[in-house]
Amino acid sequence: MNKTLILLLVCVATVSCYAMENNQLGKEKKVGIYTTQNRREYQEDRFYHGIVDGGNFYAIYDGHLGFAVADFLAKNFHTYFSQASGNDMRERMITAFKNADNDEFIKKTKTSGSTATVVFIKDNKAHFAHVGDSRAVLEGNGEVAFATVDHKPNRADEYIRITDSQGLVYNKRVNGFLAVSRAFGNYGLDKRLIISEPAYAEVQLTENNKFLLLATDGLWDKVTNEEVIEKLKGMKANAQDVARLLASLAIKRGSQDNITVMLVDLLS
Repeated sequence: MNKTLILLLVCVATVSCYAMENNQLGKEKKVGIYTTQNRREYQEDRFYHGIVDGGNFYAIYDGHLGFAVADFLAKNFHTYFSQASGNDMRERMITAFKNADNDEFIKKTKTSGSTATVVFIKDNKAHFAHVGDSRAVLEGNGEVAFATVDHKPNRADEYIRITDSQGLVYNKRVNGFLAVSRAFGNYGLDKRLIISEPAYAEVQLTENNKFLLLATDGLWDKVTNEEVIEKLKGMKANAQDVARLLASLAIKRGSQDNITVMLVDLLS
């Protein structure tokens, strides 16, 4: 049984896990992961990290209306990324997101969908791509150096895009139904409204960037970017314990959603 399968089985069985994978193609950095079903009926969060095309690939997926799409992405999206072409990394990410969203498996799921927050690090450059409201935050000098911005229907530019496509936004949801404005899947809805084109950003890394954190919205609903960075200052516990601490803070503040926190030690 390979290590990836063992890891997935452990996560399902224990609801929380810590993973440090190695790959002959490169060295993976230390990663701490904590994931909890919390008070939801099902665990719809999924994640992946590993060496892809000689770089470090990290991803968080938060399923909605079922875990089918998130599960598919955790198992397959990094392959779509590896196979994608483009003149630059932005085009490559957009192509990977488009091709994965067009997979027949995702189309057949109809209503199920998923967020995706992906970070690919190679040659001291971090490439961020995301759809939905899972989020990645990069620390630098004890501050928020970069953070992705959630795709919410009431965000000004997303609101305009949706209404221009004959959609409605009320109760902070697309057509009163979906709380994110970009996602994989949801083919039972109007795909003009729920698109899978990612936001993309490239950040040059330096020795001042010590940590990268990816998490689903169960964390971000209750904990700010700045609070996360504050908890990382002077961190002496291992990455898994800090990931657990952050999730526990969100739960203590009333989060009832699935929570997955992935903390990457960039200097390891």
